[in-house]
Amino acid sequence: MSSAERFVAQPFVCGALGNDVHNLFPRLLAASPAPAAILYDAGDVKFAASASAGLERSRGGWTWGRYVARATRARDAHHAQNEVGLAGLWPDPQGATLHTDWLGTQDIFTRSIGRTTYWANRLTPLVEFSTSPVHADATAWRMCMILSGFWAGSTPFVEITRLDAGQSLRLERGELRLTTELPSWFTNPQGAASVDDLAAAIEGAVPRSLLNRSDLTLSGGLDSRLILAAGLHRGGPRPRSFSTHHESGWDGDTRIAEEVARAARLDHRLIDYGPDDWLNAREKTLDRLEHSTSMHAWLLPLARTIHNGRAARAPLLDGLAGDVLMKYHDEVAPVDRDERTRRVWATLGANGFSASIGLRPDIRDEWESEAQAAWRQQMRRWDDHPYAETVMRLLTRTRRAIAASPFRLFAPERRVLTPFIDPDVVRVALSVPPLASSDRDLRPRVLRVLDPALADINSTVDPAVNQGAFVERGPSSPAAVWSMVRAIDAEPSSARLFNDGALASVSARAGARSIPQSVRRAAMLAHWTGRWRTKLAQPLRFD
Repeated sequence: MSSAERFVAQPFVCGALGNDVHNLFPRLLAASPAPAAILYDAGDVKFAASASAGLERSRGGWTWGRYVARATRARDAHHAQNEVGLAGLWPDPQGATLHTDWLGTQDIFTRSIGRTTYWANRLTPLVEFSTSPVHADATAWRMCMILSGFWAGSTPFVEITRLDAGQSLRLERGELRLTTELPSWFTNPQGAASVDDLAAAIEGAVPRSLLNRSDLTLSGGLDSRLILAAGLHRGGPRPRSFSTHHESGWDGDTRIAEEVARAARLDHRLIDYGPDDWLNAREKTLDRLEHSTSMHAWLLPLARTIHNGRAARAPLLDGLAGDVLMKYHDEVAPVDRDERTRRVWATLGANGFSASIGLRPDIRDEWESEAQAAWRQQMRRWDDHPYAETVMRLLTRTRRAIAASPFRLFAPERRVLTPFIDPDVVRVALSVPPLASSDRDLRPRVLRVLDPALADINSTVDPAVNQGAFVERGPSSPAAVWSMVRAIDAEPSSARLFNDGALASVSARAGARSIPQSVRRAAMLAHWTGRWRTKLAQPLRFD
C-alpha cells in the first residue's frame, strides 16, 4: 500500500520570492514530489506547478486548493482568499502576493535562505533542496504532543514555517512583508439568519449537478448525513458512499452509516481493515501527512479505494468541520470566558495528555502549563466573539490536524469538497442567533429541515446510542501497542519522555482496547526523528 501522492486533482506548487542569488530554485524543482514546470519567472518572483486540473488561471494570477463547489472565479488575492477559499500567487510589476485560504487549511510552507524565501505546498522539498542542516523545533513538538498536531504557523523544523489562517506574503520592491487579514464575516459576524437560511446555504454548497458522479465519506454522525440530506433535498441524484471502521474498534459508526445509506437508497461500500492493515498503513500515513498529525492512520485503506474509483475531476464530499461549526452554538456570559477557554483547551487534547500513563510528571505538568499559556495568549482576541468556542476550535485543531484527512489523504488524487468551510456556509452559520447551552447543537435542527427521515435515525453523536460490537482494529490491537513501543524505545528523544518502566507497563496492557495518546504521539515523533536524522543539525532534546 503506497503512500506516494499523485498530483492529479490538485497540483504541487512551489516558488521563490526574492533574488535567487544562490540559484537554489532549480534544486527545489529537483526535490519536488511531481514534475513541475516553471510558469512564471520575472526577476524576484518564480513560480512552478505540476500539471493538474486543480490549478486555476485567472487574469492576474494562479489559484489552487478549491474546496467549494461553486464555480466562482477569483478576481484578485483578497477575493480568492476570503470569498472563494483558495490559495494563490498573484504577480504584478512591483512583486507578488502569495496567500493561503481564509482558514489556513491549504498548506503553504516557507523557508528563507539569505534574502530569498522559498515556498511550496509540501514540506519535504524545503528540507531536501538545501545542503544546510535544519533544526528540530522542540517548542513546536511540545505543542504537537498535547494537541495531536502542530499549532498556528509552526512546523517540526525551526527554519520552516507555514502560512496561518488569513495570512499572505507580499513581496514589493524587494521587501517581504507578512500580513494577516481574516474576513470580517468571520471576525465580526452580522445579521440574524435562521436555521432555514443555514440549510439553504449548505444546500447551495452541495449542488445537485455534481451528485450523479460524486462520492461521499459517510459516518454514523451528523456531518456527512447533513451533506447527504442537502444533496438529496428537492430530488437531487444519489452519490456513492463509503464508510470505514473507526480505529477505536467499535463498529457503531459503520452500523449506523449502513442504516443511513439504506434509508437514502445509496450505493454503499464498507472498507474494512484489520490490525495488520493498520500497522502497514501507520508509517505510510505519517509520511504522506509529513508528520503533521498523529491522527487518521485508519483512513489510508479507505483513501486507496477512493483514489482508484472515479475520475480525478469527480468530487469527493467530506464533512470536515461540520461539528465544530455548529455543535457549540451558544453564547457564554463574559464572566465565564476563562472557564470556557479552559474547557476548550482541555477537550482539544490537554486532558488526554495530562492523563497519559507513564509520562514523566515534570514533562506533563510543565509542557501543558506553558503550552496553555501560549495558546491562551493568542486566543484572547476572540474573547468577545459571539461564538468564541467555535472560532477557537476551528483555528486550533480543524485547520491543522483534522483538515489533513481530506486534503492530504483523499486529495491530491481526488477533487475534495468540504461544504462546511465554504465561506458562504460559515458566514450564515455565524449569523444564526445562539441556542440555549443545554441544547446548543445546530445540526439536528438543520437536518430536520433538509430531511426529517434521516434526522430520525440515531447517530453516534448521541452518547446513549449503543456503540456496537468491539473488534480489534488499529491501536486497539496488541500488535499496534508493541510496534509503537518498540519505535519509541529505539529513539532516545522519544523514550526520555516516559518514566522508567512505563513503556514496558504499556506493552503489558496490550489488548486493553486503547493506547495512551502520549504513546501514539511519541511514536510519530520517533518516526520523524528517524526520517530526518541525517538532515538535523543536532539531535532533538527537550531538556
